[in-house]
Amino acid sequence: MNTGLISDRFQVYFVPAGYVFTVWGLIYIGLIAFAIFQALPAQWENPHLRATGWWISLGGLANRAWFFLWDYEQFSLTLIAMLVLLGRLIITYLLSWLLVSSV
Repeated sequence: MNTGLISDRFQVYFVPAGYVFTVWGLIYIGLIAFAIFQALPAQWENPHLRATGWWISLGGLANRAWFFLWDYEQFSLTLIAMLVLLGRLIITYLLSWLLVSSV
């Protein structure tokens, strides 16, 4: 079963239209472009990327963990993955804000 089929089994009163989820394609394209950008030799010493890169990588791992847990119907554990995603998003934002405001 895929993510959508599992989701369709639950009675939910608010579900976005299917086309709304196409935004994830753009998000993943952006993440791939960002990964390529930060791998460029000119970016190896970039302090912004050095401060946030591992947190962004953690987000990718947590995202993959969420899909794995969801597909194996470990719904309570998906909450942990979502909290990790939220935490790393907050930390990445704060680190970026601190780096920009210190310049």
